[in-house]
Amino acid sequence: MSSTFGSDIITEGLCMNLDAGDVESYVSGTLWKDTSDFSVTTMSHDVTLDTDCTFSPLHGGCIDFDGSSNGGTFTHPNFGTDSWTIEIWVDPSDNFYNWITFLCATRGFNGYNLGTDGGRDLVYHDMGPEGNSRKLEADEATPSSGIHMHSYTRDSDNGGAMVGYVDGTAVATGTTTIDLSATNGFMARLNNGAEDMNGRIACVRMYKGKAFTQEEVMHNFNALRGRMGV
Repeated sequence: MSSTFGSDIITEGLCMNLDAGDVESYVSGTLWKDTSDFSVTTMSHDVTLDTDCTFSPLHGGCIDFDGSSNGGTFTHPNFGTDSWTIEIWVDPSDNFYNWITFLCATRGFNGYNLGTDGGRDLVYHDMGPEGNSRKLEADEATPSSGIHMHSYTRDSDNGGAMVGYVDGTAVATGTTTIDLSATNGFMARLNNGAEDMNGRIACVRMYKGKAFTQEEVMHNFNALRGRMGV
């Protein structure tokens, strides 16, 4: 593992930075450490992994989830109704044709989940008191093998407009007005333990107050694509 991976990523608004290939972020055990400056000055968003999660040297370092009721929990950044960007380098190819969750957040009835929906479709759902509401969907947008960067943006200055990207290419648009003052975060599973992911996550980054442009999404993609072999 190396702490040099991802040194060229955008840091403006960065409030959660997880990189399994960075010894400052992950060494061993159940602690995956948030290395953003936000974690020092305001609040840490460290992830507590289940004991069955393991480290893999694939993709320059990643966390391996076996799809059997393991995952991670964390205090989710408080986005409220602000702009935000979420990006995740994920390889879910071990169970592509199941419903699987990459990330999930809840506070009371409000929150979100993002992942795939029983095929290779990229999806993002708002979670509210009346159930889930699909806000982004792109048919077969997730590549059938390997690790790829999924990015999701919300622009509060543009009516809550959302864009979903895979490897820097926009694949879906939508709108969400939900308040993401979420406190409970979940990785590789839903908050109820369902839709477990059998696959690997190398990096997770969240930005508050900043909806990336496509150029910014591509910048972060290019910063890590060599390491990931994409």
